[in-house]
Amino acid sequence: MLVKKVTAAILAACLFCLFSTSVCAERVVGGENPNMADGVSDIPQGIGASSDIQVSVTDVASRYAVDVTFPDMTLSFGDVVWNVNSLAYEMSGTLPDGSFEITVSNHSDQPILMWGSVAKADPADGILLACNITADSRQTVPRVMPQASGPQEAALQVSVSAASDWTDVLAYLVGSGAGAQGLTYQIGTVSVFISKTN
Repeated sequence: MLVKKVTAAILAACLFCLFSTSVCAERVVGGENPNMADGVSDIPQGIGASSDIQVSVTDVASRYAVDVTFPDMTLSFGDVVWNVNSLAYEMSGTLPDGSFEITVSNHSDQPILMWGSVAKADPADGILLACNITADSRQTVPRVMPQASGPQEAALQVSVSAASDWTDVLAYLVGSGAGAQGLTYQIGTVSVFISKTN
């Protein structure tokens, strides 16, 4: 009987010890500050932290596309009549002085340089050719921005005039056979050049 009482007392003491352990909790709030074991009782108005969001582009592949649009570059003397009294050819139409506009359209995402040059077919024909933008005065055509409504455009002007008088030019052309009826005489050639800006 005594053994039962002793055993019961030991069992009761063990159960009491087992169920009577203290309850502890780790800090829940406190961030990285070890001095704040239980956090704070309030958050100050407007407090916070920030960090930058960044994006990087490894490479941009530019592309070039340029249109050069030439107008009809034909001058006409109209009907030419030999005047037996003045012994000279006379033109029935207006003088063929003219200016032609050549359009350069840049579709690229980079600016370009453009210029022109003219070359005469026959230096002795008395006709002058000139281009307003040359290699010495190259013009920049700006790049096209994303979502633009169209390409960037610029223009070159090519002018045609007589060195002295169109009557002298006509006499030279007819006399050399170049200005015969129905024939087309090539005055010269205009070239347009495009290059990168760098």
